[in-house]
Amino acid sequence: MNCSSHDIAEIVRRFSGDYTTQFGDVMLPSQKKAILDIATCQTAVRGGRRFRCDDCDHSFWVYHGCRNRS
Repeated sequence: MNCSSHDIAEIVRRFSGDYTTQFGDVMLPSQKKAILDIATCQTAVRGGRRFRCDDCDHSFWVYHGCRNRS
């Protein structure tokens, strides 16, 4: 059996455009903001910090969360 894992942000990014096109005129501003926040949470869009390991010199980014509790 082939199982794939998806997170809510990936699903929101994939379908939010169609959803807001269909229901955007009846959505509350807070709902639109929640969709945007979920779609951009912990991505480069929100910015982040670059960290580097002193032992192996490996560097990586940790992106900021949206802080939206919805």
